Amino acid sequence: FRKAAEQGHARAQYRLGAMYFYGRGVQQKSLGDAAKWYRRGAEQGDVDAQYCLGEMYEKGEGVVRDLLQAYTWFSVSASRSMGDMQAAAAEARDRTAKKLSPQQLKQARAAADKWKPKPEISDL
Repeated sequence: FRKAAEQGHARAQYRLGAMYFYGRGVQQKSLGDAAKWYRRGAEQGDVDAQYCLGEMYEKGEGVVRDLLQAYTWFSVSASRSMGDMQAAAAEARDRTAKKLSPQQLKQARAAADKWKPKPEISDL
């Protein structure tokens, strides 16, 4: 997955992030590397990477805990996914919303509303 991830493939970035998060298939578990690869996949639009990055921000694993970022990534994932992932992301978004002040919630919603994917590679 590393080669594809480095070449900008979002799904490979998500999978490589998961490998670092769980410590499978890599030299050692690394939450910092997991966050890095989840972020790259999330910014391109991978809904699983968005959800996982939201979890990392919610729990402060591999990143500084930031509930606004957590809400934003959960919200983006919920708006772009379907089925079980959509339900899980919406539940996480709503759970996180309860921990935010009204002003913080307004800020996080605005960030989620303006989010747009940033592809690293172009379709040929």
